[in-house]
Amino acid sequence: MLFHASVFFSLNALIALGLFFTKGLESARRVISSRSRRNFILQQVCLATIFIALAVATIMTRSRGGMLSLLIGLFSYSFLYFYAIPRQFKKRLKNIFLTLVVLILTTGWIATHTQDINAFSQRGTGSSEQTRRMLYATAFNMLKDYPVWGIGIGAMPVALPAYMPYMLDSYVERLHNDWLEMLLGVGYLGACFVLFGLGWFCWRALRLLKRLELRKQLLFISLLSVLVAMSVGSLVDFHFFIPANALLFFMVLGITAAPSYAAGHVHQIEVNGLIKFFIVSLLMLSLYIPTKKTLAWRLGIFGSGLKHEAKSACYAKALGLYPSPRYALRLAASYWNAALHASSPQEQKNLIKKAHAITLMYLQLYPRDKELSYLYVRIQKKMGKQI
Repeated sequence: MLFHASVFFSLNALIALGLFFTKGLESARRVISSRSRRNFILQQVCLATIFIALAVATIMTRSRGGMLSLLIGLFSYSFLYFYAIPRQFKKRLKNIFLTLVVLILTTGWIATHTQDINAFSQRGTGSSEQTRRMLYATAFNMLKDYPVWGIGIGAMPVALPAYMPYMLDSYVERLHNDWLEMLLGVGYLGACFVLFGLGWFCWRALRLLKRLELRKQLLFISLLSVLVAMSVGSLVDFHFFIPANALLFFMVLGITAAPSYAAGHVHQIEVNGLIKFFIVSLLMLSLYIPTKKTLAWRLGIFGSGLKHEAKSACYAKALGLYPSPRYALRLAASYWNAALHASSPQEQKNLIKKAHAITLMYLQLYPRDKELSYLYVRIQKKMGKQI
């Protein structure tokens, strides 16, 4: 989970950076007139400290996706700043060119120091990249069979195993690329609508950016950089499916489309009862499944250190909260291990039957799960000997 927190840190770092420049511009004239330099300096130091702390936290999570998001977000901030702020065309073009050169040099340094970055991220084996490439290739193979409409949103975890060239040790819930997973779900036709909406948003945002006053430009640039950073990070991971990341992303997306950027002030926003009901309902629904998954994960972690009976009860609760083959395997394995240490033949037989029932049920749902299949074969052999 720390890897996914890295993108959350990087997005907030970019927001803090935008506030640093915006608040500095807003307060500069007041400082000269009112001489309240102490408050101004304290405010700027706090914002700078928050930005540096969040940037360092992003790096120390050792998530390459998070570091990539932060890097691209900073370059996006620079490009948008030089696109909007300088009034002279030559100066603007020169600054954009210099920023592009720095980006190319940074990209070259990253490409030549991949092993060092992997070692720092504790990913020196390269298995992560190989797994992602296999998942991406599998997704495109699925798209060949369902090119127009896709396989449907949410169907990927069930449909993917039949196309995978080899099975992974753990159950695949996400494709580790939000945009590709969306393409797989809605097909090329749906992707055309998504691309059209994305292009329309970028066009409107860049047009609006040139017309805003300087104070609003600085903050608007920061928010747009956050969106770019999140979008880039989601090319290599599933950040849209992490509740905190998704909530922050859509809050920023809503703020960038807020009328306060086009008008001087927003005096009042009217939201009727029906809209409030839908907003609260969607919020509760968006938190329901992640909450159950988190509770199941907690039970799985704490159950691993318990004795056989308590461990099985803990895993059974986890499976009831989130019925995935991962928790089914843990519960069946706990029954199997308890059976090997059972005090009586009848107790051993009952525990083996429970393990057999769980593995059989989930193998019918996930027939290509390697670990469940292996455990099922062992149980079958044991049951054959008992008979």
